[in-house]
Amino acid sequence: MPNPFRLYGALSADSTIPAPALVCLIGPAGSGKSTLARRWAETQVLELDRFRAMVSDDAGCQEASADAMLALRTVLKARLARGLTSVIDATSTQAAHRRALLDLARDHSMPTVALVLPTPLPLCLERNARRPGSRRVPDAVVLRQHADVSAALSGLSGEGFDRVLFADGQDQADQADGRHAGPGDRRMTSTPSPAGPCGRCGTQATAVAGGALPAAVGAHADAHAVWDQLEAVQRDGLASILRTVLSTRELDVEILALADRHGAGGR
Repeated sequence: MPNPFRLYGALSADSTIPAPALVCLIGPAGSGKSTLARRWAETQVLELDRFRAMVSDDAGCQEASADAMLALRTVLKARLARGLTSVIDATSTQAAHRRALLDLARDHSMPTVALVLPTPLPLCLERNARRPGSRRVPDAVVLRQHADVSAALSGLSGEGFDRVLFADGQDQADQADGRHAGPGDRRMTSTPSPAGPCGRCGTQATAVAGGALPAAVGAHADAHAVWDQLEAVQRDGLASILRTVLSTRELDVEILALADRHGAGGR
């Protein structure tokens, strides 16, 4: 069974999560946070949707988010005071929300872990579309959340997290669909350098700076997501076009400019 907590085959430097700790899951809707959270005891997981349901009888009621977060933080304070591990199952894509959690953890001298799910955007959108009723998030919101996570990656350590770890977004999506789930394993992958081979295609990534690695891994995951949706003839055509474009300086800019003119009726 593949290890569901790896960064596309990269070797981990220190992939353990301290206990106790405040673990902040970070990822857009549909990234697999709740699936990942099942690896902790149910009492340790503070899921925002569950608190929405408690205060409004509707887990998808966005108007109840403020009250739900207030209730979540009240419970979190009590757990931190008792020195208990707590896992925050919310998108946590906004810096202000992460900062509030970090402040609570510091007040109780609790180690903090940012656990990022770099799930490819197409997978997030696909899974979100399968959600029922009010649990479905508008695509525009998912797009914004995904962009916020990408923008935040390089600065998470600077925000004050003691450890920044990554879960393989592809594997989390697989688990959500019922494939190779394995309970109890909470080992994660911290940012290594150089990166190891891709767990799907075996491609060896080049060495990159620690801050750039998550973005590189996310781009590689997105490439797989696009590739998987293409027929063989489409793959050949796309590869041919990309080789031509990438081999000639400024060709990409000129092609986009030509496309803009063509869209306006030009040739």
